[in-house]
Amino acid sequence: MSQYYEPIEPNVLNTLYVEYSVDPGSYVSMHWHNAIEIICVLEGSLTLETEKQFTDLKAGDFIVIAPNELHAALNPDGNTSILIQIPIQRPHHLSPELLHRSFAIDMHTTDERKLALLKKIRDNCKEIYHTYRDKPFCYVLRLEWLISESLHILYTEFSVPAEKASTPETDRNRERIQRVFQYTWEHYSEPVTLDEIASMLHLQKNYFCRLFRETTGMTYLEYLNDYRMGKLYHDLILTDSPIRTLLEKHGFTNYPLFRRLFAERFHKTPSEIRRQTKQIENKNENILPSFR
Repeated sequence: MSQYYEPIEPNVLNTLYVEYSVDPGSYVSMHWHNAIEIICVLEGSLTLETEKQFTDLKAGDFIVIAPNELHAALNPDGNTSILIQIPIQRPHHLSPELLHRSFAIDMHTTDERKLALLKKIRDNCKEIYHTYRDKPFCYVLRLEWLISESLHILYTEFSVPAEKASTPETDRNRERIQRVFQYTWEHYSEPVTLDEIASMLHLQKNYFCRLFRETTGMTYLEYLNDYRMGKLYHDLILTDSPIRTLLEKHGFTNYPLFRRLFAERFHKTPSEIRRQTKQIENKNENILPSFR
């Protein structure tokens, strides 16, 4: 879910990605996309972390993440959701300045007009999924209409100027971080040092550390351990492998550090997460996507 962002592989005519997800529990570490991402929670809950804040979503809520906005997703209790990713080429072809805007959505607003617009977007997300799944006659035209209508509402009613505008310098820095991300994905389970990463970019270590923090909002070692944590969490809930085995597989050599980071991130022990996930899987067994 290679570029410096999490890769997008469209499944609708190479222009759109749509997914219906029944997730027993997961953690996706900090990443970004070259797409607008809409996550609509149908059942359960989800916590999204961005550089600015934590957002807790419950059933009926949705969030819109702008292109190149760093975010992480924590789903400890399981959820059912619709995920829609719209590559930036689509809105960019309509209006280049859209790349310089982000989204500010208050799901708890008391403004009746805003609530009606939010309901429209939520309903569109559900219809986008059903249209993609069932593929009725002229379904592509229907998808185009639903996406265009949703984007128009989002940009005219719920967008604000982005805090970090794209410039040649920021684009160059993102390209540098692209190489760092790619290298980390390929070597995260091995010992990785700051000297090694800085050398790869032909930069002094101190300059690299400052560049990475300014671009991502975290230190490289924080990112490395967070990425390892996401990969370990995946195996933790999907396999019965011993914790020590997972630590070795995913590059954690300092067990006390791992326990501290895990507790800070998830507020539970690995064994508690594993037991909780089993309970959720048993509860959700045989549930089929039947929403409307």
